[in-house]
Amino acid sequence: MKQQSWRAVWILAGFTALLAGCSSTPSAQAGSAEIERARALCAQPAQIPTLSASVALATGYFAVQDGNMSCAESALGQARRLEPRNAYVALNLGVLYQKTGRSALARTAYQEAIDFDRATNSDPAVIATRADAVNSTPGLIARRNLTNLK
Repeated sequence: MKQQSWRAVWILAGFTALLAGCSSTPSAQAGSAEIERARALCAQPAQIPTLSASVALATGYFAVQDGNMSCAESALGQARRLEPRNAYVALNLGVLYQKTGRSALARTAYQEAIDFDRATNSDPAVIATRADAVNSTPGLIARRNLTNLK
């Protein structure tokens, strides 16, 4: 994956942690700008299938924040089509499903996030470089969300 894509994934990890109720918070201004961008993309649904995985993931995340679950599902579906084993996509789908009352789908998505995260981050060299994010990996967030799932 390109360095720029990884940077986008790390930024999304922080936003996902926020969505999951963790204590890290992006600045209100940055969140507001991203929500506006997601609103603009959601207003043009024909564009969703043309988005890159990282833009679709960000759009889906912010559409959930904005309460536009239809757009969120479309955007996250696009991200999943492009990166079917992405732990962040699975985690955000789990959050979407949980927020829309689809507990069985949420459980499945959270378990996928755990499995994909484990497969991606089992290398000790990768874990060592993520020391600052050890409490906010997609797998750990998914585990916490599973315990809160009704």
